[in-house]
Amino acid sequence: MNIVHSVSSAISSRLSRLAANYGGTIHPGILLLLVFFVLPHPLRGQAKNLHTDPLNLSTEVREAHVLFYNLDYDSALSRFEAIQRANPQNPMATNYVLFTIIFRELYHQDLLDTTYYAHDSFLSSKRDVPVPQATRDRIEQLTNHAIDLADQQIKANPNNANAYFARGYARGMHAAFITLVDHSFISAARQGLSSRSDSEQALRIDPDYADAKMAVGIQQFAVASLPRLLRIMIGITGVTGNKEK
Repeated sequence: MNIVHSVSSAISSRLSRLAANYGGTIHPGILLLLVFFVLPHPLRGQAKNLHTDPLNLSTEVREAHVLFYNLDYDSALSRFEAIQRANPQNPMATNYVLFTIIFRELYHQDLLDTTYYAHDSFLSSKRDVPVPQATRDRIEQLTNHAIDLADQQIKANPNNANAYFARGYARGMHAAFITLVDHSFISAARQGLSSRSDSEQALRIDPDYADAKMAVGIQQFAVASLPRLLRIMIGITGVTGNKEK
């Protein structure tokens, strides 16, 4: 079976299972944030569209994503770690490991249960999420490592759109983690702003960079869909949204 078709089938299967199991009405802003991070950018790249990091189009990466979407996080992690070892200077390879570890932990903590986000009350209810310290430490290490690699590449070549996007992706993944686990909305908003700025810079370098277009557009809509009080709070950090954009 064609690997792209396999990925599409896996995504459809997962979404069907989520709908059947949880059936809640998720807040539109949180839904978009979850969709943005559950559907990683490499899967949006098509073979005919080369406006993405070439690594995203590799068979190894796509096969690992199939395992990820089938909720086989351990096997996906093993594949992505092998990809990282084979591409030690590519920040996107580190990002693959980062988002797999984050979503495996969100899954273990039942934070992918959409009923939890069915009402705005989840924003104010402080839920204790006992993430193991070793997992937190690895998430921090991977985030910092991906950003450091991207920084080095940007310093060497200020017109490296892939490096800007990879840096923004790492910041965005970390923002999603501290939002869902720690309810650190202000810190997450600042990181989200930096993430969007990186995607916008990638678009200035390459206006056809599809992943960056998706990142900016979804964040704009997601922020605009948040409850008014939360929009005001994060607006202080400079983060704004617009459903029309």
